[in-house]
Amino acid sequence: MLDLDPTMIFFSIVFGIVGMGYWSYGKKQNQNFLIAGIVLMVYPYFVNTLWLLISIGLAVTAAPFLLTAKK
Repeated sequence: MLDLDPTMIFFSIVFGIVGMGYWSYGKKQNQNFLIAGIVLMVYPYFVNTLWLLISIGLAVTAAPFLLTAKK
């Protein structure tokens, strides 16, 4: 069943916009941001609970920074 919860739509759009920014930055600079951007733009289509959407989005958003800091 299609879930049209406004909060889900809002967070899907927010993480999609962050994903677009990561993707455009990753094309020019860092492959970690490129992969994270693609994941952020695609994963909201497959997640149907709010807490999972937010937790995956925050983890993927932070991942490029954590991976680059370890190098």
